[in-house]
Amino acid sequence: MGQEGWRIAQEKFSLSGMIKKTEELYLDLPRQGAAQEQRTILFTSTFNSLQGGGQRSLLLLLKFLKREKFKPLLIVPDEGELAEEATKLGIRYLVFTFPRLRSIKIWRPLVFFFRLLEVIKEHNVNIIHTDSPREAFYCGLAGRIAGVAVILHARVRESTQPLDRILYWAVDSIIAVSQTVAGRFAFARNNSKVVVVYNGVDLEEYKPAGQEEKRGVFRIGYFGRIHPRKGIEVLIQAMPKLRGEVELVIQGDGDTDYVASLKNLAKGYRIEFRSYNRDPRKDMAGVDAIVLPSIQLEGFSRVILEAMAMGKIIIASDLAENKEAIGGDSALLTFPVGSVKELVSIIEAMIQNKVSAADLGMRLRKRAETLFDARKSAARIEKIYDMLLAQAGSRICPRDNTCFSREKSLA
Repeated sequence: MGQEGWRIAQEKFSLSGMIKKTEELYLDLPRQGAAQEQRTILFTSTFNSLQGGGQRSLLLLLKFLKREKFKPLLIVPDEGELAEEATKLGIRYLVFTFPRLRSIKIWRPLVFFFRLLEVIKEHNVNIIHTDSPREAFYCGLAGRIAGVAVILHARVRESTQPLDRILYWAVDSIIAVSQTVAGRFAFARNNSKVVVVYNGVDLEEYKPAGQEEKRGVFRIGYFGRIHPRKGIEVLIQAMPKLRGEVELVIQGDGDTDYVASLKNLAKGYRIEFRSYNRDPRKDMAGVDAIVLPSIQLEGFSRVILEAMAMGKIIIASDLAENKEAIGGDSALLTFPVGSVKELVSIIEAMIQNKVSAADLGMRLRKRAETLFDARKSAARIEKIYDMLLAQAGSRICPRDNTCFSREKSLA
């Protein structure tokens, strides 16, 4: 590190210096009980691309949040699509990256932590809403010091034990995007901290098209990230086994090696690869059925919800979260993970019109209207904000000088 570096470290990160800095930030924060027209919600996002379902769900929440009541502020890791769309909504964003917790340069997490406290102070933040374990860890600690409630939005099913137990303690509320995802926190004796709020779709933008022109070709679509866990090779392997005129559209970007292997597998078949499109509605409208053949855990796939909102047939592997999304029609529309034979059987039934596509599409649209309306999802999350704001007085540190008395802290 060198003598100069050691001197700086002693000045910046001595115990007494850190306590003093934290005390100054904390004591200068606005009291939660003070009158305020809007409550500031600080949102954090690990990614700034809208290719991920989590970022698209976050954007919809920002869009439908009651602005007369809540003032959103966004942290993103870099410039990109999410920041661009947030700006169109009149939402301010800040750019900085949450450092790795295991960073070799320990001063980086410390500097960032104090920067986060400064943001909370400067923007009068009332609630922090994050969807990343790493970000939730930093925000949870900052929230404990600043007397600010923290929400972890759990979007994936994979458990990060033992970190999940730490996060459960660190945050004030956990929003799970499905019952399946909520199962990550089954270890908790009192699970009232975990609330399920389904991802939502803008039903005005994703809606059934008018009378579709009949065509002799049955067109299938895959829309989403191109990654081995998505099992797209299962769909390609089904193509030569299907009878009649069938075409497949695969749209999205991702793992370049995997994309190359899929294109090699697709040679000789009527399969078209298309690049990622921020607005896939026209592409989705141009197919008869959408398939999600995932072979590993999903969170709660937006593709399924958007397809349902458009009244499209959605066929998916029988992961628990996919069946939860599709509901009562999952017996017709899901197949065992990795089973080409069962996937072919379902598609054949649709091609031969053994199941009325129109009736099925209407049922799926109705389910989307009932459970997956983005406006209703935003309203449910606003109720969680209201609850946390009402409980704001019961934080670990009281709003006085007692928990930051240097004499007590250093004793």
